[in-house]
Amino acid sequence: MSLFLRSVRFTITAPAALLLGALSVVAAGGYIGIPVIDSGRAFGELPYTALLPLAFVIVIGAIEARAAPLEAAASARRHAVLLTLVICANAALYAIADCATLAATGGIDLAAARNAIGYTGLLFIGQAVLGLKRAPIVPAIYLIVATVFGRIHGVIQPWAWPATPAAGPDVLAALIMTAVAAMMACGCARYFPARFYA
Repeated sequence: MSLFLRSVRFTITAPAALLLGALSVVAAGGYIGIPVIDSGRAFGELPYTALLPLAFVIVIGAIEARAAPLEAAASARRHAVLLTLVICANAALYAIADCATLAATGGIDLAAARNAIGYTGLLFIGQAVLGLKRAPIVPAIYLIVATVFGRIHGVIQPWAWPATPAAGPDVLAALIMTAVAAMMACGCARYFPARFYA
């Protein structure tokens, strides 16, 4: 097990998850202007709480994709399940750090935690469909599409959740999606290991 944890660099990713989770609260009030396709508006606002979790998930996905699969097929399946658990643990650490910092500062917006969990689910979907190495592109493309096309007459649509403030049902929906996507990724690793590790 310690060899596995070294191979997936958990000692690097866990502190990074805690640090970025705490930093997302510091940048919670900031926005960046982005072009949107909406009648009458040239630029919209994308909150930093949508960008920092995306950076975290892309970095974690890229680091974990470098973990080489083990030789035997049974070991490769076990490796994929453990890899999925490590990615989930990193997302949980990010969300915990975000919530703890929010509690310490008196904030109530769980958008960064929801986005980290939701992007992790999208990363797992990318692993099942595109493989480990190309998976981080899925949450990035989703954020671009959601921010450019997710506003109609100035109103953010429900499917463009990264740009909206979080509520309790949003976080629960993100958790359910991530759990289902993690099972998809593990199933893909079990039945299609060549595609999973591609």
